[in-house]
Amino acid sequence: MSDTSKNQTLDFSLTMMQKVLYALLLAALSALVVLGGSLAARGAWGTVVFILLAMLLGLVTFFVSSGWMYRLKLTQRAVIIESRQERFEIPFDRVGMVVRGSIFPYPIYWLVLRNAKQGREVPTKRVDPTTSSLIAAYQSRNPGKTLTIMPIPAPFVRSRQELVRTLKDRIPPLVVDERLGVK
Repeated sequence: MSDTSKNQTLDFSLTMMQKVLYALLLAALSALVVLGGSLAARGAWGTVVFILLAMLLGLVTFFVSSGWMYRLKLTQRAVIIESRQERFEIPFDRVGMVVRGSIFPYPIYWLVLRNAKQGREVPTKRVDPTTSSLIAAYQSRNPGKTLTIMPIPAPFVRSRQELVRTLKDRIPPLVVDERLGVK
């Protein structure tokens, strides 16, 4: 990687086209709820179908609005994550690993942070066994350091593999989960 590419701020947020596609998905689902709900609104089962479709619409609306507000940038020295209410600036020297977190309800990458006062506690329940073993091995190589995670929702990132590759280039000792496709 050249020096000029290491000095620039890279934005991994969704492009406007990706945001428009998410909005079109929301519009199509809204039409399905209105049309499907009106066609199925006959009898008790119609009411149940309409309520289920409305709940699905609510979830997709939350997903789309979250995607519109999520920002992920890499500067010369830090990862900057902005969402609706929060802004985190994580220095590269605090980032130790990138692993695949969960896949439900959608894929999430975890930045595993060392001795950072940011992020969330590493979960112990409902974690993939491979992810747990990677984090446990990393903890054993870093005794006495507190590990936290910073989740990155994969659908809100422009290019997942490029993000992981860039993090690996900018943070030389970074440990990367091989399931992310970047060696």
